[in-house]
Amino acid sequence: MDHLTILSTIRVCAAQLQAERQTRLSDNDVVLPRGHMKCILFWTAGPADLALLWSSLASALSSFDDLTGTLQASPDGHYTLHAGGSGAPGVECIEAESTLRLADCKLECGSQPDGLCRDVWAAKDYAAGPLMRVQATRFACGGFSLGFALSHNVTDGWGFFRWLNHWAQTAAGREPHAVSCDRSLLYGRPDGPHGHHPEYKVNAPAPPPDPSKAPVAFAMPETQQMTFKLTRSMLDALKAEAQGHLGGDRTVSTNDVVTALFWRAVTRARGTPGETPIKLGFAVNGRRRFTPPVPDSYVGAATFYGLCDGVTASELVGMPLGEVAWQVRCAVNRMDDEHLRSALNWVSAQANKSLIAPGFNCFLAPDFSASSWVTFPMYDVDFGFGKPTYATVPNAKWDGFMVALPSRLGDGVEVLISLKTEHATELLKDSVLAQAI
Repeated sequence: MDHLTILSTIRVCAAQLQAERQTRLSDNDVVLPRGHMKCILFWTAGPADLALLWSSLASALSSFDDLTGTLQASPDGHYTLHAGGSGAPGVECIEAESTLRLADCKLECGSQPDGLCRDVWAAKDYAAGPLMRVQATRFACGGFSLGFALSHNVTDGWGFFRWLNHWAQTAAGREPHAVSCDRSLLYGRPDGPHGHHPEYKVNAPAPPPDPSKAPVAFAMPETQQMTFKLTRSMLDALKAEAQGHLGGDRTVSTNDVVTALFWRAVTRARGTPGETPIKLGFAVNGRRRFTPPVPDSYVGAATFYGLCDGVTASELVGMPLGEVAWQVRCAVNRMDDEHLRSALNWVSAQANKSLIAPGFNCFLAPDFSASSWVTFPMYDVDFGFGKPTYATVPNAKWDGFMVALPSRLGDGVEVLISLKTEHATELLKDSVLAQAI
């Protein structure tokens, strides 16, 4: 990060302090990844005065001051949000400058320089805070970026962009749209009805450390993040191919088809043995799947895990694209009000929430995980100096994960996939994928 200089770091709290309070996270908040959710937005020019931007942030935090607080672990593995009052740590705001120009970053190729978005915790120290960090970076050409990192247990992608647009509207002097965060909407009942939920698993407690043995350090393998651009015409052709195989009785979405395309391709690239059971884990926005719906204004976490399983690697790669997309669609359709409420009750009934993990494993394992941000209003964020020219997520050292983003021109999607480098090399050579896109 030789290109980057940190100029200042401040903490911003809500302009209108709320009463100090403790709020138990919902039974969905607590099972989401205990880590960071990140994104970076770029503009060709930024604000003249960052102090005004931070001032508008303070105003916007008055509507969602959860982001200024801390998380405290409970004996049952749940988390309680401590927010409000004068002791809240606030949002950490960093001002930086880069010697690079935006043209040097080659954003259109799916890359970005390191250092534009910082982790929130060095070692997941939720109690110390902050829960959110914002980095404003000015480039040598006059360009500007905002990098965001925040706790995924406090909000989800939809909720974050809802609130981010609320902040932007406040900064621009426009009437901001409403945000709400009544986490009790997603509280489960430990004695409530629930079925089987293979999208989750309960891990065994970690054994106590053996003082006679030195701890073994984990060696992270080399990974590579790739960006695939699918134009609208490509998407239409893929969906037509899938739908043509299925006929009129079974209908799939474009996202189903894109997920199916890359699930098969990644499984081929990994060379997964044919008899291996394989799963797809995916994220579903549950807001409109409840009856009555959870409001779109809800900025807590309402994203649920979905699961597509019951297939081996050889069966998966041998299926036509339409059949795989249909398997994904069936799994999505199961995510209705009954299923989601049952999931909340199941989580609530578990004795130790910290042992709950996704029921799929894509990291250095055969499964695949997918998330779609295509409907998120990433390109609507306007603080008064225009809408972003590019929006993305930082390069991630991960394996087996895909996120679909809206394209900057609105003419398709950008699919970001992170894999072990050896598998990434095979994916880029995959002839079936190349023919499709």
